[in-house]
Amino acid sequence: MAANRQHAHSQVKTARLFIEQPGYMEVCIAALAFVAYMGSLTFGFVTDDRSQILNNPEIHSWASLPGYFTHAVWSVIAPYTPANYYRPIFFVWLRANYMLFGTSSVGWHASAVLLHVIVCVLMFRYVWRLLGSRSIAAVATLLFVLHPVHVESVAWISGATDPLMAVLMLISALAFLQWSANKGLGWYALSLVAGFLAMFTKETALLLPILLVATALTSQLPQATRARRAIFLGSLPFVALVGLYLGAREWALHAFAHNVKGIGIATMVESWPAVMAFYIRQLIFPVTLSPYYNLDFVHTWRSGQFWLPLLFVVPVLALTVYLIQKAPARRQLWTATLWLVLPLLPVLYLRVFSQRELVHDRYLYLPSLGLCILVAVGFEKTASWFSRMPSGKVIVRASYAIIFVLLGIATVVYQTYWVNDLVLYTRGIKIAPLNDTAVVNLGVIYIEHGQLQQGMSMFEEEIARNPDNATALFNLGRAEYGLGHYQSAETLVGRAIVLAPGRADWWLMYAGIEIKVGKYEQAEAAARRALAIDPNGNDYHVALGAVLLTRGDREGAAAEFRKELELHPGDPRALQGLAQLQSQ
Repeated sequence: MAANRQHAHSQVKTARLFIEQPGYMEVCIAALAFVAYMGSLTFGFVTDDRSQILNNPEIHSWASLPGYFTHAVWSVIAPYTPANYYRPIFFVWLRANYMLFGTSSVGWHASAVLLHVIVCVLMFRYVWRLLGSRSIAAVATLLFVLHPVHVESVAWISGATDPLMAVLMLISALAFLQWSANKGLGWYALSLVAGFLAMFTKETALLLPILLVATALTSQLPQATRARRAIFLGSLPFVALVGLYLGAREWALHAFAHNVKGIGIATMVESWPAVMAFYIRQLIFPVTLSPYYNLDFVHTWRSGQFWLPLLFVVPVLALTVYLIQKAPARRQLWTATLWLVLPLLPVLYLRVFSQRELVHDRYLYLPSLGLCILVAVGFEKTASWFSRMPSGKVIVRASYAIIFVLLGIATVVYQTYWVNDLVLYTRGIKIAPLNDTAVVNLGVIYIEHGQLQQGMSMFEEEIARNPDNATALFNLGRAEYGLGHYQSAETLVGRAIVLAPGRADWWLMYAGIEIKVGKYEQAEAAARRALAIDPNGNDYHVALGAVLLTRGDREGAAAEFRKELELHPGDPRALQGLAQLQSQ
């Protein structure tokens, strides 16, 4: 018995030495974070990756760099999309990756995984400094490394916005902490630069000044030696950066944000309990993860959709506050709580979201950092209590092992759903069968894979459920066009452009359909409407030229082909059109 106790004590001592030895735990965390997501290196480009990477001319040259700061993310690749995302530094990251990897998905995924690895190492350093304990920092970081809710942000290339922002925010926080401990101004400059880059990566980072001050005033290692007044004054330039970002955003987007569905303030507030309940559940019990969910706006406070989530959220928040107040390190835990709560505030402005697009797992990437700190401190308290019992240390170690193994398995399993679009959208439909976007996207993928009838059936079912779904109408019309059913295509696409008149590509499709049914005047009008919406659209002038040529207007057609070549030199269709005119 004595020998067993001595062996157990030796194991604990070795583990502590490993954790406390500088650099060892950091390497272990980095390796585990990479191994957890190395399977994603074999994944392809999915969903928004097509638009943001494969079909995005803005990331093909550094000449586009100034434009990253003057317009919204989607203003060029999808000008019909409401301009609510202003993230120029994320665009720089896209450009750098394209320069390095082109259209090789392996390199892009490796870059996304590397961001997560860096976040995990920086988090370990941050939690250690905040709480003064490398063992608690190790547990908190391991929870973060393996938390399945991060899959969307790591396994999906376009979801890398949050890890990129988190890297910059943590660098800023650690550097600010060094400066607050009376280190050189170089640390302050690094913190300021990283803060600027974080804010222009994603709007969530606008809350960084609060986190910096809280960290400096509550951290254990190193403790602030500058006066509180100096720390608060030191945060003012970061507040100025917030003003700079807001001004640039207002100028680029022509508004702070655009209300996508015309949702009122009351509806937004009435939807908060359901959204908050969802996020709490995903953080604590991350099962049935999906790219899509059925959660929709709540339109009255009299509904059970308002009260039932509220009756769940309020006790959870009250219990959390109570436990934090009872904890010896409550000042540090309140700082951790800020990391949990503040990043969720921007995503509660639900008016920028579409129907059934209110929640996504990627919004929990940064908040989970705060949760993992709180849970790790709770684990340490529980482990300390259990350790006094016979075999208590064995129970504690077994419990940690079970938790980490289960989280790791869930992370590996859930990331496999992001391997390609077909698997991803099939998963989305399974979890959220009423989600319009998931249904339409899966239908499109079916058609791309040659499963025409399955794809068309999905569009028809969606239209039967929601007759005003313009995207479903358009895609069904496009499928009918491909089958040579031009009259049906005309009806369906015609209904779609009435519902969504700002889609230039849809007007262009309608022009092609009108040519097929012999309505050349309507075809010309539709092509001109497309150009009015998007004057620089690729092959738009070619399309109008083709319509004019069909109507016998050779000079007009030639002029359009030349305009296309001015915008897109070497365009093969424009060159072919001019060659055809010259040969006749």
